[in-house]
Amino acid sequence: MRNVYATPSLSNIFNYNGDTISDNRLKKEITYDKTVSVSKNSQEFLLGYSDLSEKDKVIAWLINNLNAKIVSISNYTPLIQFKTNEIKGFEVHSHINAQKYFNVRYLQDNIEVEFLYTPNDPYLGYQWYINKIEAKQAWDIERGGFEIRVAVIDTGCDMDHPDLVDHIDTVHDWDYVGNDPNPNALQGSGANAGNSHGTKCAGIIAAVQNNNKGIAGLARIKLVNMRVGWYDFFGFPHGSITDVIDAIYKAVNEASVDVISMSLATYTYNADLYWACKWAEVVGVLIVASAGNDNKDLDSTSYNVYPAEFDCVMCVAATDQNDVKCSFSNYGDSTVDICAPGQDDYTTTWRGKYNYFSGTSASAPVVAGVAALIVSRYHCSLDELWYRLEYYGDYIGNIQIKRRVNAYQSVAWAY
Repeated sequence: MRNVYATPSLSNIFNYNGDTISDNRLKKEITYDKTVSVSKNSQEFLLGYSDLSEKDKVIAWLINNLNAKIVSISNYTPLIQFKTNEIKGFEVHSHINAQKYFNVRYLQDNIEVEFLYTPNDPYLGYQWYINKIEAKQAWDIERGGFEIRVAVIDTGCDMDHPDLVDHIDTVHDWDYVGNDPNPNALQGSGANAGNSHGTKCAGIIAAVQNNNKGIAGLARIKLVNMRVGWYDFFGFPHGSITDVIDAIYKAVNEASVDVISMSLATYTYNADLYWACKWAEVVGVLIVASAGNDNKDLDSTSYNVYPAEFDCVMCVAATDQNDVKCSFSNYGDSTVDICAPGQDDYTTTWRGKYNYFSGTSASAPVVAGVAALIVSRYHCSLDELWYRLEYYGDYIGNIQIKRRVNAYQSVAWAY
């Protein structure tokens, strides 16, 4: 739970005790032990070093001493993803601990993010969530504006979809999978094949209104499309944590977005992912993230979902048409900040079509769309934005998923 009255601070966040770091930045207490951060047989790692200016020196050391293959390099934070062929986890850890050429913040096994999509049967209804959150009443007051930008960090979207094409910001889009400025979900094949996940998220937020086509998105805004994930031959999702981190920084620093929507997760903590989210908060950008689809208690210390659990990220659970927690949705009184419709949300899908979408992946963009309406109406501080979303929602009788977002009340009520 974020304290909406607190001033963000970048100090006093670590408590050091030998090789153990107690991290106070999370919504629950965890301990990160640098001595057990890699598994015995792992061969792909994340190395967090101390000084970005030493990037070339660190890369050279990894190649010369570990015969490492550099997989990905963050341009914004001192973080390198690399692979080894000849040596494995514990030996890699020993070599890096023994070297004196650069300071190591952490070494851990590589992390892949998952895209939180729970499939369901198609064609079961229409956009029931529009009435549930009173979006039509909100539109009488505010429909958004093209000066407002929302970044969707996901699997890319169908950029030629007739219900999205007019709202896509083609200046700041980026494909981190293909390393090019065309994050179209329709491109790629095989291991880098596109997927409809990002298109579904995008449609909930920004499908064109009043054009006699398909559906109505929640806000009339510019959509910054950032592709960081793909699906393999077997339909399993993949994404690089380094790409997610860089997409956050690019969205904040270069695209100057107002809101970031991330329907993705990793179950392993990473400090640089936190810092990217924290930087967005300091600048005044709201990050909305899915709570996850495992029906787990996020307040438990044995189960973790990031970035949703970071104190600077709005964690969104999912509800059904009866304002009941969806059976799959994670929950947690101290961790979840808000809930939103996430069962059979009708939205855009790729190849110019439409379909139903279930999961906390669907509920997060609902909140992001409402947030865009608020920003367009008030150009308010991040504290006020959080307050309007959290406290002007509808109480639905379940403290483990908090209030359900209400677009009209969030836009209309006085602060």
